Amino acid sequence: MSKSIINAAVLIGYGSIGGYHAKVLDQRYGNLAIVDGNEKARSSAAEAYPKFRVASSLDELDAQAWEWKNSVAVIATWGPSHSEIYHKLADLGIGGILCEKPLAHSVKAAAEMVQRATEAGIALGTHLHREYSGFAEGISKVQLETEIGKPYSFIVHGGAAGLVTNGIHYLGIASGLFESDPDWVVSTAQEEAINPRSPNLRMYGGTATWSYGDGRELIMSMTNKSSIATKMQVFYRNAVIEIFPDLQIEVRKRLDEELEKYPAVTRLGEPKNVAFQGKIPGLRPLEECTSLLLDEIEQGNTKTYPPASALETLGGIIGALESGKSGMRVTLPIDPNSDIGRAEWPIS
Repeated sequence: MSKSIINAAVLIGYGSIGGYHAKVLDQRYGNLAIVDGNEKARSSAAEAYPKFRVASSLDELDAQAWEWKNSVAVIATWGPSHSEIYHKLADLGIGGILCEKPLAHSVKAAAEMVQRATEAGIALGTHLHREYSGFAEGISKVQLETEIGKPYSFIVHGGAAGLVTNGIHYLGIASGLFESDPDWVVSTAQEEAINPRSPNLRMYGGTATWSYGDGRELIMSMTNKSSIATKMQVFYRNAVIEIFPDLQIEVRKRLDEELEKYPAVTRLGEPKNVAFQGKIPGLRPLEECTSLLLDEIEQGNTKTYPPASALETLGGIIGALESGKSGMRVTLPIDPNSDIGRAEWPIS
């Protein structure tokens, strides 16, 4: 697809996430419209961005002869509303769309969004920003430099961060580390009405394991009974990478003399040799990630993290929720037209 002439933006949803996007869009485009059905949110938007248009609905903005074809839209509302807003924007002839995660609240709804993007030539990007951060590429570079081989286990554990709310980012990271999508998932996921974003959304806690084959697994354990911050570890044959909350990392290896004496994998030992400490090489800040995604949308090709990948990641997360509900292992990817694929979830 040839590069679109996008010189304006429409932001749908002016909450905490929408406020972040408004700042990015304001620095990037000379013409911005903010749409929110909440009167208080509109007042805040009008005060913060007095030179731009503020509307209560897409229809109200359309009545003002907005140039949709030359605009990018950012959907920054809660997950269950994404699909409806997306199709409305598509009907209006929007030039490109950046959708907050998750792409939709069901696999079927997300698949229909991806299909329409392909058929209508809509550049669709999903704001799983760590896919644009260089995270997986930076870890791969460290793996090569420290000669620790390939990863086998990615473990994420902590308090009420949410298997969906934050877990969807870690699932995307795992697929990058393992360079493949998961084959199946099994979990104990359970919902609680403690999501701080909205009383209509749920926070999912529990433990989930995604299998990538060849013994490779992502294990995510998020308990809604704890307020302790999330920790991350990646395990290798004879080494471990500790990933800290500030995204600093430490690579620790087994001592060579121990491995020479007892080479069997069943002879365990402490990783005492610190081979690397510091920032993940090439890691980009959040706003740069968002800008790179908007660049791709403007160019008509979200190649770094295409819609099909966002659909796979959403399916992996929804598979964990279904496994927790049914007590059964869920095979991936999920057929959009299956019962699991059509099931809708209060996620964001």
